[in-house]
Amino acid sequence: GKSVIYLVPEIALTPQTVQRIMGRFPGRVGLIHSELSTGERYDTWRRARDGQVTIIVGPRSALFTPVQNLGLIVVDEFHESSYYQAEGMPYYHAREAAVAYAELAGAVCVLGSATPDVASMYRATEGRATEGRAAQKKWTLLRLPRGFWRTNRL
Repeated sequence: GKSVIYLVPEIALTPQTVQRIMGRFPGRVGLIHSELSTGERYDTWRRARDGQVTIIVGPRSALFTPVQNLGLIVVDEFHESSYYQAEGMPYYHAREAAVAYAELAGAVCVLGSATPDVASMYRATEGRATEGRAAQKKWTLLRLPRGFWRTNRL
């Protein structure tokens, strides 16, 4: 019954994220970003406002899509500098705006990153945020023969 806003740092990452989420939640996902036509953006905006889509995916501007009953905001790769709106007024940082919006809406804000910045880690240690850890992916250490990189050029 709750809505989700899922922010990605770049428009280029939006389609693959939408496809992944649509696979799990068919018919409930709306895509919004500046490379869509005005009509496409308006259609997603209206469907979100009317509760026809409950998951909005897009870059920082997706944060301003009117959703019903907001329950979660995800800021994927929150360390990325593209979340900062430096050109044109108003200047804002989508990460900070997402945290404030979630607090006002009584929602949860998840800041996701494999490489979080120092300030965010500090907030977690001070109790102003909680730190969670995703399950580690399995990996294998390969021992390559000496000189491998010199002799095997791409």
